[in-house]
This record gives sequence, structure tokens and C-alpha cells, in this order.
Amino acid sequence: MEQLLTELKEYLGFTWGNHDERLTSIIGRGKVYLQSIADINDNEFLTESNAKALLFDYCRYVIHYSLEHFENNFNSALVRLKFEHLKNDIIENEVNENEEDN
Repeated sequence: MEQLLTELKEYLGFTWGNHDERLTSIIGRGKVYLQSIADINDNEFLTESNAKALLFDYCRYVIHYSLEHFENNFNSALVRLKFEHLKNDIIENEVNENEEDN
């Protein structure tokens, strides 16, 4: 979580003050929100991924008291994220079925 917090502060341009507790809470809520949309594991938020980009944008919207606009403004990215994970799940299931058949 420390790595995400540091990167989020850089993304938001927070170079002053102590916002760590609030930002950590927002990161946690954003992860839960995105994981409710797609089957995202915590490690995916640590890599340069669509999930991480959406998490940072979610946090930005919360910080600026605009969360009610997040889903509308990022609808296509959220749908893309969901389909990307569904596709990966289907591929993984097919691979597992093929391995079981052999």
C-alpha cells in the first residue's frame, strides 16, 4: 500500500502536508469499488495497468469532491476493464480444461 500511496501523491501533485491517512482510506475504497466491477487482484494495482490508472482517477475524483461524475466520465474505461478481465478468465478456464483433458 505504501508504494501506491507514494505514486498517488506524485500523481496528484501532493508535495506538502500529511494526507497519508485520508489517501490510504480513499485508495482502499477505490480498490474495493474496482474489484466489484472486475476480478482484480491487489498486485495488478502495483503494475502499470488500466486498473491502476482507474484507481488513481477514482482517487482524484474523490479528492476533488466529484465522485458522482466518475462512472459517467470513465464508463468506457470501466466497461473495457470488465471485459478485459472476463476475457482473461475465459482464456484461463480454457487452458485449465485443456490441461485436465491431457
